[in-house]
Amino acid sequence: MKERSAAWIGKHMNETDFKKQLAVLTAGMFCMSASYNMMAPFLPVYLTQLGISPADLPLWTGIIFSVTFFVGAVMAPVWGRFSDLFGRKTMCLRSMACVSISYLLAAAVNDPYQLLAARVINGFANGYMPAAMALLTSAAPDKRMGEALGFFLTGQLLGHICGPVFGGIVSHFWGIRASMIMGAVILLAMTVLIFIFVKSYAPVQKTVRRIEDAPVCFSRVWRKPVLLEMLFCTFSFQCVILMMQSGMAVHLADLSGEREAVELKTGIILGLGGAAGALSSAFWGRRGQMHGYFCTMAITLFFSGTAMFFQGLTNSVWIFGFLQFVEGLFLMGTMPSLNAVIAEHCAPEFRGRMFGMNAMMQQSGNMTGPLVTAMLLSWAGSAWIFMTGGLILMVLSLHTVINHEGKFFHISYHHL
Repeated sequence: MKERSAAWIGKHMNETDFKKQLAVLTAGMFCMSASYNMMAPFLPVYLTQLGISPADLPLWTGIIFSVTFFVGAVMAPVWGRFSDLFGRKTMCLRSMACVSISYLLAAAVNDPYQLLAARVINGFANGYMPAAMALLTSAAPDKRMGEALGFFLTGQLLGHICGPVFGGIVSHFWGIRASMIMGAVILLAMTVLIFIFVKSYAPVQKTVRRIEDAPVCFSRVWRKPVLLEMLFCTFSFQCVILMMQSGMAVHLADLSGEREAVELKTGIILGLGGAAGALSSAFWGRRGQMHGYFCTMAITLFFSGTAMFFQGLTNSVWIFGFLQFVEGLFLMGTMPSLNAVIAEHCAPEFRGRMFGMNAMMQQSGNMTGPLVTAMLLSWAGSAWIFMTGGLILMVLSLHTVINHEGKFFHISYHHL
């Protein structure tokens, strides 16, 4: 198939092709999210099966989670540059195939150090989301960008629903290794579908050379305070998400007073939050597009933070699960608006790199979250994971209100 430029596709792609492109990329995001969530919440349990003692479990949990995200943060700008240079579809295929291999390796390990090596490979392989978002935002009409991003991130949220539930069931009956193998098979199948159905993009050679001639990638962002703010918000948001995910199983065991079937409970409750997010994500995407992205961010951050804070105060598993559902209704409504702000303030030919930088901040937050969880588990107890995370989200909401009150109902289109 002859490759076409991003500008050509964005201008000329018909409605049917655009919907197909959106559907396949969203399905890919679903598979990436589901495969990850089929095993990530259960890594602490997997570590105990590999011989880690309860006393060493908080430290190893932090290391196993964080090393993947550290490597991913280092590599994210590199993959962003390559997506602009060699094509975003190529980067999507590379990431999905390599992540599947890392899951197969993780399923075959016999000790914690081998698992650590597999997690390093997993971090190196990441990069699907920024490449897919750059592909999508270049093809989407401006008036449909918020809607398209909301739909795309709904795929991620559906993965949050299905991943923990399927992973919990598979892990409960057949073991955690089986859930990793299943995730790898799903990704390999999705790689084939993306290869067949997603349109290719030509490398933007002139733009890439111009940006590479002067190391101004970060200086361009530095001149746009709103982009710096979105990068910081991404870091903080992902830090809170991983605090919650990495500490959920331990906290539920503390709440119930037993560790029986904790994998299943964790999967179901995380699935509740993901289900709520999937129900509301498209709504928040449309609302941000119609009424202002900053207003939507402030609302979703505040109410999700409030629900998370009260999760740390309750002693009931049932109330905890209900609050997880309420939290999910708002929590994942933040990202469509945040990514739309980035896209609106960034020229199309620079979006691969910009979303790569955003992915770097995501991975940095993902790396930091489990470390914060490990410290809170050691010093204060599992309830403080949720109270601290809730406070962080509420502070981000207040910051958005203070800095962007005048822009709540206005969307600007200023490119780098």
